[in-house]
Amino acid sequence: IWHDAADDVRRGGFSSTMNYHAFAMPVKGFLVDGKVAGSKFVEMLNDRAESYPAASRFALLNLVDSHDTPRIASMIVNRESRYTEPDVFDYDRDGRGGDRNYKIRKPSEMERRIQRMIALVQATHVGAPMIYYGTEAGMWGADDPDDRMPTTWDDMQFDVQASHPYGRSRPADTVAFDRDLFTFYQRAFDERHKRKVLRRGEFDPIGASDAEGVAAFVRRLDSEAAVVVMNREETAQTITLVKPTTGWSSASVALSSSADGDVRLSDGGETLTIELEPLTAALLVGADTPLVPTGADE
Repeated sequence: IWHDAADDVRRGGFSSTMNYHAFAMPVKGFLVDGKVAGSKFVEMLNDRAESYPAASRFALLNLVDSHDTPRIASMIVNRESRYTEPDVFDYDRDGRGGDRNYKIRKPSEMERRIQRMIALVQATHVGAPMIYYGTEAGMWGADDPDDRMPTTWDDMQFDVQASHPYGRSRPADTVAFDRDLFTFYQRAFDERHKRKVLRRGEFDPIGASDAEGVAAFVRRLDSEAAVVVMNREETAQTITLVKPTTGWSSASVALSSSADGDVRLSDGGETLTIELEPLTAALLVGADTPLVPTGADE
């Protein structure tokens, strides 16, 4: 269901839905296209999720790409500068059969930085992360059927990709399993596995910065908290936040979407100042945040 499915879930007695409206579309606007302000992005995540029954929020299938859409990597390569369908941030508008302006190519390193930001948000948001096969291995592709190519495996050799699904010319790209990207997805979801606050905690948006491309939210569970900060700008940004709980005697970077050293913390007592390099997201935790792996108490 592409639109707000809260009433469908409630009336039908369902537990969940593929969360296009309350997750994929806001992610498209902010993280993929960089066209939505960060403060608006986290408000949308919060407000759209709150239309669902409380229990359903933790079961919503938080996807970005699927068998019915272009792949994340190609969404980023073809990111929008102007919307023709602003209500849905042009989600799934391009990349359909016959769109001869659609670019099919391997993403650049800058575009992979954006994809890693998306993976970190999927791993830390309320709901059940839903990854389309091969996205974690680096696959790209336009809409159906180009999004359904055989998956890329790490123990196989692949031909150069030189054809375009709509008959256009395109650069020839080598195809291979992306070990670095795959390892990042593993690390992101390992953090979710280890931290109960990321699986069960409530969600609060944070007004983090005046910069349009900066966003932050906190997950809270009892006295625990974890903070996610994002810099979608192509310049470095500095954010100052009030520490979320008294348990944050000090803070550390549990995970950064980019290289070590791209996130720098300065402790101000009751506040925390975070310097983020361009196109970087980070998961921050307090020194006293316990690790409770999945299944340990559930």
